[in-house]
Amino acid sequence: MSRTREFGPALQNMRLLAIAGVALASCALAHPNSLINLNVGGTRYTTKQDTLRNADGSMLAAMFKAASPSLDKDASGAYFIDRDGAAFRHILNYLRDAHLPIQHLSDEEREAVLREARYYNIEKLVEELSARGLEKGGSEYTTAFGTYTT
Repeated sequence: MSRTREFGPALQNMRLLAIAGVALASCALAHPNSLINLNVGGTRYTTKQDTLRNADGSMLAAMFKAASPSLDKDASGAYFIDRDGAAFRHILNYLRDAHLPIQHLSDEEREAVLREARYYNIEKLVEELSARGLEKGGSEYTTAFGTYTT
């Protein structure tokens, strides 16, 4: 009797256990309730990965679609996004609640949130802000990356 046949069932069981272990580890990383630590323009946020995926077609949904996003991290291990950290608070609340009570925001805050919503491609928020008095085609500003309209 050859050694392969002698150890065949044991090797097969070990291989299945190894495959199951990899699958379990992948599930743990891809769990939609995994906490994500963010550093947005120097402001820290902690949220669930699923929350960041709430706006279908958005840049955030695409960025955090993978179990382990390949984004820049800061020294603490938080994912770094080089955007307006103060305005991101409103973006994150919108992703959590699918609504943003903008009546409490100043005109400057609304413009900042609209600019960020456009950047992250959160179309429904852009529509909601535009319908409430922030018309498309407002202020224009130029950066090293191009000209933007708020």
